[in-house]
Amino acid sequence: MKQRLQGMLAGLLIGAIMAGGLVFAKQGREMIEVEYVNVKLYVDGVLITPKDGNGNIVEPFISNGTTYLPVRAVSEALGKDVRWDGSTNSVIIGLMPGDTVYFDDVMQPYQTEGEYWLADISKTDRNIPIAGVKYYHGVANGEWHRTFTWDLVPSSNTIVAGYYNLDAKYSQLSGMYGPCDDGAADECKISFYGDGRLIKTLEFKKNDMPKDFSVDLTGVLQLKIELVGTNASIVNWQIK
Repeated sequence: MKQRLQGMLAGLLIGAIMAGGLVFAKQGREMIEVEYVNVKLYVDGVLITPKDGNGNIVEPFISNGTTYLPVRAVSEALGKDVRWDGSTNSVIIGLMPGDTVYFDDVMQPYQTEGEYWLADISKTDRNIPIAGVKYYHGVANGEWHRTFTWDLVPSSNTIVAGYYNLDAKYSQLSGMYGPCDDGAADECKISFYGDGRLIKTLEFKKNDMPKDFSVDLTGVLQLKIELVGTNASIVNWQIK
């Protein structure tokens, strides 16, 4: 079945997702001919029913050899947020250039060694306190939490806060490092390994103030983060 539509099409549309190509700026209204042929959308083998922001089904269509899909349905199926910026007439999928990308929002370890404490912004009690400030993005040696909770005083220990598959997609990890409040260890160390090679080591003492750090991840496929000392922690870690 073919229909002619005039004006704004219902919903935000994205064309030729698989084909790529150039996008040309265009304004105004025009008549277009569209064809509905019951186009189905699969993402990783799962059939997706495209819907708009109000939950109404939006059917994909074909126009002039190009398949158009609802951008909201596609982005959500891929696990990406989508929003409309009316001031610039822009569809934004995921992040804008310059947005803060926290490491724990985009990467999870596929393996760890020992107990680690991961901050979580969605839980008020899942924070890492350093110098009286609570941070909700970061990781700490899990023995710090045991020390803080049960008044244990374990000796300085080593854990691997995670092995991460970066697939050479990132160039830099940055943030702050320092001792968790009420930690037991006098000296701490944080080491970063890229593909088995030591990239950088950060050392600090129990009463030190937090400091900024950055680690060059250019070309790194696998990242390993090692924390030595019960109060060793990284906070506000960001990746780009």
